[in-house]
This record gives sequence, structure tokens and C-alpha cells, in this order.
Amino acid sequence: MLEETEDFGLVFGAWASVLGCLLWTGCWAVSHRLLPPFSSAELDVATRFYRRKLHRMLIYCSLASMVGASFFLQCLPKNQPTQCMLMSFGPAQQFFFWMAVGHWSCALWEDWRSRDLLGQGLTVDSGGGLALFPLNLCCSSAQVMYLTYTVHHVITIFAYIYALASHQMGGVMIQGLLFELPVVWMLRRELGHSQKPKPPWLQKSHTTHVHLWLQEIFGFFF
Repeated sequence: MLEETEDFGLVFGAWASVLGCLLWTGCWAVSHRLLPPFSSAELDVATRFYRRKLHRMLIYCSLASMVGASFFLQCLPKNQPTQCMLMSFGPAQQFFFWMAVGHWSCALWEDWRSRDLLGQGLTVDSGGGLALFPLNLCCSSAQVMYLTYTVHHVITIFAYIYALASHQMGGVMIQGLLFELPVVWMLRRELGHSQKPKPPWLQKSHTTHVHLWLQEIFGFFF
């Protein structure tokens, strides 16, 4: 399963990577089935599925951001930290890239199943009609978000597969794991909008603004 490379030493071979991606996809799909919707209210089937998806994504984003931060901090004391952050590659990176491919593959299925609920908290008039422009001229907010998410997921899957196949961009894709940190705040908002009744922090303007400020701050830096 391991093969010797000139630049990175021992790494997992191509078939090991294929198997790893498939196993992680299965693990994420099973975890979706096992997670409860975490709501005291009676929910319809679609909303229960959607909330399970959000909680599964929350697990991935929390884990990915911690892994990304760990790899990032390991590069700081190196003689060439920038090169380490951009080019590092090895079995550890491969393992977490498999995790990412599995997660985003599972997300494609989850988004298709919950596509009518993806516009939580958004309307075609959000941001004065500019937030979703120009797609809001012909699509609903849920349709716009489904299209946006699908394009993102497909590109992300391709990027991780390319890194696994070429042994390049390993450090860059590790930064991609770190960039999941702002998504944690986005998921908190979506979970709040899908909850019945809505949580107290989402019913008050000042606490909602604090959440949005934190989301913007993390999004700016990551």
C-alpha cells in the first residue's frame, strides 16, 4: 500500500487512495444516518434530514479546521515555513484528504436531498437584491444556493483528488482544511433558522449581529 517517492518518501499508492476515499465517503454517509436532528420540536422528514446534514458538516468542519491548524503550526518552526505550508505532503496529509473527498462527496448527495431547504434565512431580496444577483432574477434562493454549493463541492473534490494523484499542492490543500473554520459559524446560523422555535440568540438583533460579526472576522482571516 505504501510506495517510495523521490520527494516525499513513503506515501500511499493510488489504489490505497481510492479505497481511502470510498471508505471515508461510507463513514460520512453512515454518520449522517446515525445522527439525530437535535430538536425538541416535531419536524417533517425533509427538515430532519437537513438538520442531520448540518450536524454532520459541523463535525467535519470542526475536525478539518483543527487538523489544518495543527499542520499549519507544525510548519512555523521549520527553516522554510512558507515552502512547508505550500508543498508538504505525506501519508498524514493523504489520510485527511481522503476524509475531505468523502465529506464533499457525501455533501453532494445531502444537498440534492435537501435542495428545497438550502436558502435558510435568505430571500431573492436579501442585501437589497444584490446578495444573490444575478441568479435571483431567474431562480429562488434555494436554487441559487444549491447551484453554488454543487459547483463548490465538485471543484473542491477535484482539487483534493488532484493533490492525491499528483502529490502536489499538499500544503495548499491543508490550508483548505483550515478554511473550514468560518463555515462553523455559517452552520450555526443555518441550524438556528431550521430550528423550531428559533433559538433565543437568533430572535434578538444584537446577538444576531454579534454572530454575523464573528463570522465575518473568521471569514476575513481564513
